[in-house]
Amino acid sequence: MNKQRVLDPSRTAVVVVDVQRAFTDLFGVPVTPALAEVLPNISRFLTGAREAGATVFLVRLVIAPDEHSKNTLIWSESLREQLRPGAPGTEWDPCIVPHPGDVEVVKQRYSSFFGTDLDAMLRERNTETVVICGLTTNVCVQSTVRDCWQRDYHTITLSDCCGEVGEGAHAAALSSIARSFGAVHSSETVLTMLNP
Repeated sequence: MNKQRVLDPSRTAVVVVDVQRAFTDLFGVPVTPALAEVLPNISRFLTGAREAGATVFLVRLVIAPDEHSKNTLIWSESLREQLRPGAPGTEWDPCIVPHPGDVEVVKQRYSSFFGTDLDAMLRERNTETVVICGLTTNVCVQSTVRDCWQRDYHTITLSDCCGEVGEGAHAAALSSIARSFGAVHSSETVLTMLNP
């Protein structure tokens, strides 16, 4: 599923998943590739994608104490506290600077589609291709990728703009995505596809 093609920026959306302080600097869990590489890559890609004319959707996880499900209540109390509205953990990492035209989406589960208006907003814009990046590769990113593919979008995951906890987990997640749920490309390759 890795066939390269030219992308129409007006029909391309970039979905950035959970690049927020809860996952980038408050808990200090190392990911691979290192955040010192991943976060600047995301920032550079967003600059290029916006310049090309793609729409950027900035998605973050925010859950009020009375909105947790049975499953999210299993998360540690410290994580749940950092994800409550207004908590430092819900703030964008400094690599994310929202621009006019960006669309912000709040989610309460792993997938950016679950319980949100993301699909409706993509369809309103006649979106054909969705480019996905963020944290973490095997959890919220892959959950979003799977739901995106099942909604029949052409789906691209940015290999150098995601990270995952655990040795080999990032590569394994990308391999699974490429095998069954869409294309996997570097951010540089996708910028070339947006600017042929």
